[in-house]
Amino acid sequence: MTGYIIHSCPSIMWTSLEKKENDIFLKIIIGEEPIDAFDTFVEEWKAEGGDAITAEVQAIVDNK
Repeated sequence: MTGYIIHSCPSIMWTSLEKKENDIFLKIIIGEEPIDAFDTFVEEWKAEGGDAITAEVQAIVDNK
């Protein structure tokens, strides 16, 4: 997400979500998790603040 500044979302939230994303991608790639694990990851990512971050970035883009 290079180039965007997350203003109101706590950086710890972004750090946690980014780690979760990297972890599941790696596990799927190396075969430790099935591809279906991505669906669960998306649900958890959104519930843990991903929707808030997405909305904030969209608002920044809309204002440019």
